[in-house]
Amino acid sequence: MNGRSKSHVLVLIGSRRINTRMAMFIASILAPDRSVRILSLPRHAWSFASLESAEPMRTHLFNAKIGRDADGSRLNAIVCFHWIMMPLAVLWGKAKRVPVVYDEHDHYELNTLEGGGGRLIRRAIGALISITHRTFLPKASLVTCIHLKDEALKKHLQKRQPNVIELNNYPLAAWRGAASAQLPSAPLCFVYAGGVFEEKGVRAAALAAQDLIGLHPGRMELHVFGTGDTSIAAEFAGVAGLFFHGSVGSNEIRRFASSRRCCGLAMLRSSPRYDLAGTNVTKLYEYLAAGMPVIVSNVGEIGAFVEAAQVGLTVGEMLPTDEVKSAMSNMLLDEAAFDLRSERARTLMLRDDMTWEREWTKVAETRILSGGPT
Repeated sequence: MNGRSKSHVLVLIGSRRINTRMAMFIASILAPDRSVRILSLPRHAWSFASLESAEPMRTHLFNAKIGRDADGSRLNAIVCFHWIMMPLAVLWGKAKRVPVVYDEHDHYELNTLEGGGGRLIRRAIGALISITHRTFLPKASLVTCIHLKDEALKKHLQKRQPNVIELNNYPLAAWRGAASAQLPSAPLCFVYAGGVFEEKGVRAAALAAQDLIGLHPGRMELHVFGTGDTSIAAEFAGVAGLFFHGSVGSNEIRRFASSRRCCGLAMLRSSPRYDLAGTNVTKLYEYLAAGMPVIVSNVGEIGAFVEAAQVGLTVGEMLPTDEVKSAMSNMLLDEAAFDLRSERARTLMLRDDMTWEREWTKVAETRILSGGPT
């Protein structure tokens, strides 16, 4: 792009909830002379809590505009974030003669086959995703994806499209200013952010915290930020020291961590999907960037990464409550070890290669979203 004319990138999504990865994509696309237009299926309500941008925003039923969008601005490219929108993205891109970028921020085929519903329905949806990938991935200009263990998702997508770039879900550099406060006399806050589900360790953490709070009253709390299985919050309603805050954006969690002594929780229960976990676990790296030691499960690459960096403790892949309780107790009682892990976490995440901004250079260098050659 020559920097003189206004342009925009069209973003196609399957839900009006903008997750952290989508928000980082959008923030990276925005420029003084480039805006973003979003077209979504009418699922859920619009949510931009994870988007860190001061650009003006307008929302309607199916679409939203972010940035100083001028009438008649030129379409630069199309970015698609959900397999169900890929056919529209490819056909629209062909009609407008603009490049199409498809980002797979989940392993959709595996996720669907492992998800809820009857087996036949799951298999039918999985087959539909496979057919969509086979038909439309070769027609995309560029495919980006999360990093899974041993590049599993990248290799899977490369069966249909050779031009695939892994983008690790490292946090924005702004997280470096959110270092967890060193307040020895204050309660230690165990923090979980994300979907509230048993397979993500929320119930195990709540059970362990409930016991420890009884043993060490006033010395620790558990704060859960997110939505999902409402029965978990209901089960622990009224328990002193356990707080379920609902869904909030990254800004709120950063502010929370910057004024408290915190330990992050990123525990996934073993499954075909989570056993492939790599650097796609956004919350893990946000915790570390905020100076939080972490408790993780030994699935995928997560446990080995945390142990090698000496920034936290690991529990078994099936999230046994006694192991979770032991790890939380260690974090609470061994303050010297906690502080050392916290300092290591901050040092690790000060590396330039552990930021989203560095990851984004992989896309920026293609110039594909600026109307340049690929």
